[in-house]
Amino acid sequence: MSSVIDEIRQKHVNVLLGDYGGIREYKARQINNYEPKPALELKPYQKLMIAILMDAIETLKLDPHDHGRKAHAWSSANRWLSSNDESYVLSFIPICEVFGWSPSFVRKAIARHLKAFKLLPKPPPRVNWRRAQNAQSGTKTR
Repeated sequence: MSSVIDEIRQKHVNVLLGDYGGIREYKARQINNYEPKPALELKPYQKLMIAILMDAIETLKLDPHDHGRKAHAWSSANRWLSSNDESYVLSFIPICEVFGWSPSFVRKAIARHLKAFKLLPKPPPRVNWRRAQNAQSGTKTR
């Protein structure tokens, strides 16, 4: 049973890496006559750290000029990202240290990503077609 689960995990990792059906792995073994290293799997605490970082990036994509929860979440994520506090395990600096990343490099990369994101054209606002049709015909909706 355990070997079946391990085999499924290995196939799943290969698909995530773009190796559909193990073709690249097979070619590597045939041509170079070596055994490729197994894929690195993140530990649960590392997955949590990545999720926190990704959530901060997604929160920073929000408009900081909105009022209410979005503005509070944005300012909190911005403070977390710019903080140099190392006392808390899930602060920005310790997360970077766990993965061996330079905090200043990650901050610059996030800033570039956010700048590129804000340059993307915004989708048009959603229109409630039922209300638009009723406004043209003169009937009211609830």
